Order: sequence, then C-alpha cells, then structure tokens
Amino acid sequence: MLHTLLQRWRYCILNGMPVAVLLCLALSMPVAAAGRQQITVFAAASLKGAMMAAISEFETQQPDSDIRLSVAASSTLARQIEAGAPADIYASANLLWAEYLAGQGMLVPGWRSDWLGNRLVLIATGGDADVVITVMPHELRADERLIDKLPEGERLAVGDPEHVPVGRYARAALESLGQWDALRPRLAPTADTLATIALVGTGVAPLGIAYGSDALLSDRVRVVAYFPDSSHPPIRYSLGLIDRQDGQQNELAQAFFDFLQTPSAMRIFADHGFRTDAPP
Repeated sequence: MLHTLLQRWRYCILNGMPVAVLLCLALSMPVAAAGRQQITVFAAASLKGAMMAAISEFETQQPDSDIRLSVAASSTLARQIEAGAPADIYASANLLWAEYLAGQGMLVPGWRSDWLGNRLVLIATGGDADVVITVMPHELRADERLIDKLPEGERLAVGDPEHVPVGRYARAALESLGQWDALRPRLAPTADTLATIALVGTGVAPLGIAYGSDALLSDRVRVVAYFPDSSHPPIRYSLGLIDRQDGQQNELAQAFFDFLQTPSAMRIFADHGFRTDAPP
C-alpha cells in the first residue's frame, strides 16, 4: 500500500499538482470514506457511453462499489499509468498500447483480454446539404474520392494519426484506398474520436472519420459510408488489470474486470455499437 501511495504522490507532483498532493492521495485510496470500495477505470474515449452504462449496471448489483471513470485517448492514458496515475483497470482502443504497458510490467500477467471490436466509418454533419454524399450508408470504394466531396477550404476531421488509435486506423484505410496523399494536407487532427464527432456535429468540419459506436450514439452526425474491414488492421479493444506493485490486488477491480466480459455486459457494449463477436 505504501508503495502505491508513493507512486501516486509522484504522479501528482510530476503533473503539476503539488498544492493538491494530499487531496490526490486521499482520493486515490481504494476505500471511500463512506465505506464503499472504490476503483478507477481508465478507458479509451470511444468507450465512454458504454462503460458508464456497464458501471451503472455493476454498481446496481454491488451497491457497496464505487467505480470512477476517466476517459481520454488510449495513448494519453497509457502514459499517465506509466507515470503512476491511480488507475486499477485500463481499457484501450488499441492493442499496441496494452502491449506496451504489459511490456513495462504495468499489467497483471494473466489479467488481460482483447474483448471488443468496432467499425471505422465516414461521418457527415447531420443534414448538411453542402456535402456531396446523398446515398444511403455503404461500403466505401477506392474510386470514391473523398477529396472531391470536401467543400473548398474545408477539412476532414480525424484523430491525430501520430498519436490516436482511430487516426492510425484511418490512415491505414486511406492508404489502402489510395487516398492518403491527397487528403493528408486537408486533415483536421483531433485528440480522440469524441472530438471528431464534436467537430463534425457542430459543422466545423463537414466530414470526419470515427468509430461506428460513437457515430451511432450521436444525433448530430450521420454515417455516410463504412470503410472496408480489409482496408485497416482489425479494431480491437484490450482490457487489462493494472499491477498495483504492492502485491495486493484489489478484489473489486478483479470483479469488475470479470463482469465486463459477462453476457450482460457484452449486451451493453453491443447496444452501444461495439462488435462483440469480431475476429481476433
């Protein structure tokens, strides 16, 4: 326990919060003041809605549990965990970041699962007449030049390909379709898929590339095309239990890790647009 607290203290200081160190330490304790056992889940931004629903279901079944959720880009969360952030479970939208943490000894051996999938979609602002795509959602073809569908001076919103998993998938898909070189100067890089949805939903960008699960839950964008599965690496989400380094694993974290893979939890993720039967 002492090792864990010192690690979290170091995280607070390194992230510019020396004045709030004591508060950070207090909040990082695994048992809440009211007697409810507490854990923190770090999840990819695209998992936010589904993970909140899963947490609600779990807390209903176990009223004494208190699960905190922090969402951001998978890369950002991995770096925070590496720096000692107080997390108990890591849910990544990219297998490579989970493998990176495992290689750093940050994940408990045997407590990792590649358990969800997703689709890559092209989205447009809802009802935007300026975007020249009028057909029903379909699988994007190589001869459909997206550069021709962007109004003059407008950009394609997409997660930053240098740092964000959805951006890497998007780049791979565009390269496969022979469109990356033409579109690269017209990209509007974002921090994550939710930021892409926001840009397109507000009309700042007329088109964007996002995960199908996020597009499904937004009433401000519409899906206009699906990228072929063969155009990019499989989109797989990895779940891992963070190694607390003190030899005392949190039983609540283990229970929630197991719950996320139960049929009831998988139905929640399926309802939020995730693939629960995607090939490995």
